[in-house]
Amino acid sequence: MEWNEPYIRAANGYFCGSACCEMDIKDNITVLYFDDMHFGEVTNQTRRCNDIKSFCCGGEGQIVQIESRFCWGMCKRGGPCPFLFAPICFTRRCCSCLISYELHVEHADSAIEAITMARDSAEERIENKPRIR
Repeated sequence: MEWNEPYIRAANGYFCGSACCEMDIKDNITVLYFDDMHFGEVTNQTRRCNDIKSFCCGGEGQIVQIESRFCWGMCKRGGPCPFLFAPICFTRRCCSCLISYELHVEHADSAIEAITMARDSAEERIENKPRIR
């Protein structure tokens, strides 16, 4: 699965390497493989009253979160060390070592359905793949 979350930055220019009045867009591409151990639960994390808040204050759409939980869903995996983890109540804002991904989509429920169907299909193809000896 691949997605891009671009962000705005100052364009190249002559004032300390940046332009004073021009902006540029930088791509931020993420690739997550279906057999990755951090591809666990896919959940809808859209804020309450998202449509109204987006109309009044702006927004980036609905949020789909992908993370890996363990210990009966009470802990989240962290990285880069194998023994880093945090309780489920911690977010990536307060604990930057957590491995989770947020996708901004138009319709979170249909995106979750498409992602889980693609993941299940990929896992089925991997399991049924003939082994070469």
